Amino acid sequence: MKTVQKILRAIATALVRRGVTVTSVANPFYESRLRSTGSRFVGAGNYLDVFGSLEANPRYFSNRVGAIAVWKEPIVPSIRAAVHDAAWR
Repeated sequence: MKTVQKILRAIATALVRRGVTVTSVANPFYESRLRSTGSRFVGAGNYLDVFGSLEANPRYFSNRVGAIAVWKEPIVPSIRAAVHDAAWR
């Protein structure tokens, strides 16, 4: 996933350097990273530090049940909030 993020930030940086106005819509967790490309930022959803959530909940690292819990608890609600926010802009 980090590779995808690096690629997207590199594309945004290149576009901004060419004079293109770039607006990134993402979870507020990524705001500083995306603004560092020179693009505008629109926060969508509530701030979610995925890594912090994982560290705070060791049960997320237990077998298949942990993976399902990660998906249902922090990820799905964040996606729903982001889609809702983006749809109403």
